[in-house]
Amino acid sequence: MVGTGTEPFATGMVLIPEEPAIGAAIRRLDQAARDRLENAKSPNTRRAYRQRWSHFVRWCSRLGLIPLPASDRDLTRYLNHLDIEGLSLATIRLARSAITEAHQLQGVPTIRNPGKSPVVPETIRSIQADAKPQRQARGMLPEDLDAIRATAMIPKERSRGGRPETKEEAPRRGRLDIALCTLMRDAGLRRSEASALTWEDLQMWPDGTGRLTILRSKTNRSGQPEVVAVTRAGMAALEAIRPEEPVAGQTIFGLSDRQIARRIQDAARNAGLGEDFTGHSGRVGLARTMTANGAPVNATMQQGRWRNSQTVARYTKGEEAGTTLRWLS
Repeated sequence: MVGTGTEPFATGMVLIPEEPAIGAAIRRLDQAARDRLENAKSPNTRRAYRQRWSHFVRWCSRLGLIPLPASDRDLTRYLNHLDIEGLSLATIRLARSAITEAHQLQGVPTIRNPGKSPVVPETIRSIQADAKPQRQARGMLPEDLDAIRATAMIPKERSRGGRPETKEEAPRRGRLDIALCTLMRDAGLRRSEASALTWEDLQMWPDGTGRLTILRSKTNRSGQPEVVAVTRAGMAALEAIRPEEPVAGQTIFGLSDRQIARRIQDAARNAGLGEDFTGHSGRVGLARTMTANGAPVNATMQQGRWRNSQTVARYTKGEEAGTTLRWLS
């Protein structure tokens, strides 16, 4: 049967198959187990899973297919459909994960879970072999931050409301943009992490630097806080926007993750830096800056909270290659 397409990642119609054995397995999956599975993912991941699952159900509905339990043949057809539509390899992998998780949440045995079928990774490898290399976000480097600091407080000729920005509005916006871009680079923050930060997470040290506590992130769901350093410039920018008496739980930026991405893009554009900056530019900039300054890989991984050194290597290919110039010049 085909439902609304939001379950099992949200309340609403549950897609329970007719087969008795599977239906019995679903009923044995109590709410506590569902909660544990749901809480293992960040809110952004759950939102992305709901979107991909809903899209899969609608696709099945159009073709008269059963989305749960889906067959491995139908799942591979769907993944190839996404590839033909031009979606990225990351989105295709996300779709596979969402559909696999949906079947797990509904208690479908592993042997009947299409996402666990060996033909599915073969399909993804085939898609990957034909995929174009993903374009990397441009890193936020020290010279880029300097350009943003120099231009951020200049009134915009046209604000988002369609009118010129006043001399009173521009400094308020500019100070926030400077603090946001600087902290994103210093701490290598993801957008969701920056959006969730509160003033209680930030501590000033006697030397003017700071320490930022990140309670939960994409790669750390254990609940154990991670602490990273903030430069003096970063702390000065944050002090410029700190309220006199922040209330408990008050977020530092007061922005959603999407708003954060737009603010970074706008700040870079207004500084004449082009269109290649994204919400990921801070993390790339952190890796490139530390590598260019001679930091060992483990120190860069610690500050950026990377679990895989290959990620750092991918971000810093240009910096590593540049080390040969000392012998070529």
